[in-house]
Amino acid sequence: MSTRKSRLLAVGSALLLLIAGGACGKAEDESSSSGAGDVKTGPGVTADTITLGQLTDLSGVFAPLATAFTQAQEMYWKEQNASGDICGRKVKLINKDAAYDVQKAVSLYKDTEPDVAAISQVVGSPIIAALLPSFEKDNMLAVAAAWPPAFLDAEPVSIIGATYDIEAINGIEWLMENKGLKEGDAIGDLYFEGDFGEGGLIGVKYAAEKFGMKVVEQKIKAPDEDMSGAAAKFKREGVKAIWVTTAPAQLASLAGVAKSIGLDVPIGTNGPV
Repeated sequence: MSTRKSRLLAVGSALLLLIAGGACGKAEDESSSSGAGDVKTGPGVTADTITLGQLTDLSGVFAPLATAFTQAQEMYWKEQNASGDICGRKVKLINKDAAYDVQKAVSLYKDTEPDVAAISQVVGSPIIAALLPSFEKDNMLAVAAAWPPAFLDAEPVSIIGATYDIEAINGIEWLMENKGLKEGDAIGDLYFEGDFGEGGLIGVKYAAEKFGMKVVEQKIKAPDEDMSGAAAKFKREGVKAIWVTTAPAQLASLAGVAKSIGLDVPIGTNGPV
């Protein structure tokens, strides 16, 4: 078994279990053994340290969300390291700010990959899509801070929580139960192009088909910030609710414009918004 394959199956998978339940893993065919729980040393694992990488977003469109993710992991491992160890080792985090920029993330991954046992946070569906071939080639476990249904079958990628399509279906059902949306209504969908936004769209279309609704789509790009055109379109089409799968800035613009033009309808969103 190769070093990378051993890392993915033995160290990487064990880390997720360790976070949840304090278990220890076992690697195979590594260069040397530490004796602590039979975990061998290798990429990102020394006799006394397990190193994890984070490709986060501390300065891009999802910085408010990703900063909280990053701080949470830092707090967790600080407490864990103070109270004990994982297989006789302390855990170290290497945080890299990819700023929701695919090219930057690819470069940062290349720099970080040799030094980490796993990537414990990857922020952004476009970044995961771009790095997926590298994750597969390197047998690198990557925990997604994104929930696109397109990656459910990707072996190296771990998705924790409901994907965007399921979240949208549940959200629309909630709007029907609590905010007056009903069968036969039109619902607006404002979404980013790509796996993130189109993952939410899958759920919106599914719910609309089940409840006989019309979907009024408005696809945008991440740099777009003025939602005046989208709000005007939704008003013309008579939507009774809006679902949003974008970044927070687009939601803020849409809500403000909608209020100013008298489009008084509930707005639901996927989690990252």
